[in-house]
Amino acid sequence: MAFTLPLTSIILSLILGAIVTHHLSFKIEGSARPFFIVAIGTIAFTAVNYFACLLLSFPRGVFVGTFGILVFEIVYVIRYRSSIKLLTRSMASYFAIDGPMSALLCGIGIVLFLLFSTHILPERNSDLYTGESTYSDLAFHLGIISQIAYADHFPPNNPAGSGIPLVYPYLIDFFSSILVYEGASLRMSIIIPGMLLSLSLVGLVYDFAHVLTGDRWQSFLSSVFYFFNGGLGFYYFLKDDSIDLVKISHSLANPSQLKEYSHLPEQNIQWVNFLSRMIVPERSLLFGIPAGIVILRAVFFRDAEREMTFIDITTTAILLSLMPLLHTHTLLVFAFIMPIIAIMRFRRRSWKKHLSNYCLIVGLFLVMVLPHVPLFLGQVQGSGSFFKLHFGWMKKPNEPWLWFWFKNTYLLIPLSLSVFLIRRYANRDVLILQVCAWVLFL
Repeated sequence: MAFTLPLTSIILSLILGAIVTHHLSFKIEGSARPFFIVAIGTIAFTAVNYFACLLLSFPRGVFVGTFGILVFEIVYVIRYRSSIKLLTRSMASYFAIDGPMSALLCGIGIVLFLLFSTHILPERNSDLYTGESTYSDLAFHLGIISQIAYADHFPPNNPAGSGIPLVYPYLIDFFSSILVYEGASLRMSIIIPGMLLSLSLVGLVYDFAHVLTGDRWQSFLSSVFYFFNGGLGFYYFLKDDSIDLVKISHSLANPSQLKEYSHLPEQNIQWVNFLSRMIVPERSLLFGIPAGIVILRAVFFRDAEREMTFIDITTTAILLSLMPLLHTHTLLVFAFIMPIIAIMRFRRRSWKKHLSNYCLIVGLFLVMVLPHVPLFLGQVQGSGSFFKLHFGWMKKPNEPWLWFWFKNTYLLIPLSLSVFLIRRYANRDVLILQVCAWVLFL
């Protein structure tokens, strides 16, 4: 019974996501829809309750916001019965997942389940534990969630110290706070959204790669490279075990004895693995990156024959305006790449229509983002040590530049350069994104 209300909130968020996704005009494959629904629904549900709490305080705002969402969904079902019938008929296609995507979801899903279950507050002998790769981030997130859910302290203070303003994009922690207030444990409030949004991110990345390449196995490989990124850590793993199968098996069976081979300071390997070192501790990206993919699909990487609708434009503007609350890094990335993509994808035949849509999105975004400007300025204030031109990144003084990047990124840079050198294997959209990637890299 304790999980009845949290489950209700999750269901309401999924229904809200299904309604919004149903009205987006760009083509979404049936098997990819659940991933859009999870991402859009949880963000929308959380945002509505967040703004309701800003107006009415916590938890009163949650009651009003959730009730408002429930009323909206009931009215929608009554008003748009034909859409509901169409939606339910197409639900069979949600489970028609192709082989490569199934393999990806199963493989990464198992890794994520092991990571979340062993790293997020497992209880042993009445003690709570965390995994090494959660850093101090988990304590920070738990501090925010606890302040809101247990102390009704909203907006929360910075858990890092008294008197320090909180400028972290904590919307995903607010979602967990709602679940805790409704009866979920702190552990479940992180694991359940973490698993749902992580698997949603896997599906969105795969779908985005498929839109770009049109090939399922290329999409599979692209997604594998994305999630299982890293440098030459595997070489040092094999070297430490002397490429002995017995030693390797023993090491894998006793992970607590393993080094973090994707992050070896003694070898100056700093480019950490996305699954183990980003998804678990840096949980704000679970809102930010999916929102970014939805924006790219809605505005740029869509079927050319379908014009953008007002819902597409509004959804895009809302997601962009929420970025200071979702994920600062995604916001900064979009500030760089959106103008580049817009210019490179500009079409002479329909330039007026595209320009009109872009201007409308920017106009709505500027109006909606105004309340978040102080938060964003706080996030980038005093970040001079973060934003600076330094080609070596964390390269040691006497370390060769090329060797540093190769052992940290391994195949990433060679594969990226191959897109420009062997252009017949890459379409225009892939080239545009590679240009964006190199702009960000440099």
